[in-house]
Amino acid sequence: MPGRTSFPLADQHSLQKTIIECDLDRIACRVPFPKWLGYVGVVLAYTEDAEQRNLEITRALSPQLLRLVGEGTPAGLMLDRLLNEERPLTWQSLGTIETFYCGPRPGGSA
Repeated sequence: MPGRTSFPLADQHSLQKTIIECDLDRIACRVPFPKWLGYVGVVLAYTEDAEQRNLEITRALSPQLLRLVGEGTPAGLMLDRLLNEERPLTWQSLGTIETFYCGPRPGGSA
């Protein structure tokens, strides 16, 4: 992968289009936590410029992440704020998501 500062905008848009189709509940049931969240972070890091412009990942993943952290938690409030203020979800935001994660884990436990 090229350095983040040199990742072409067209490639960022392609990467956005790929991840917005993801079903995070399904992924969370099959991939160990927080490994899958780290992969989301990599995508967010490589799509920062595009995400600032169009919020595609933010709009697609924030509602899914909200279900995995719970409404009213600091992570849930952060996600609501990002959506309401039309600010992008960033890889830095995922630390808060990780702290308040209460979703499924491989093997069926939540």
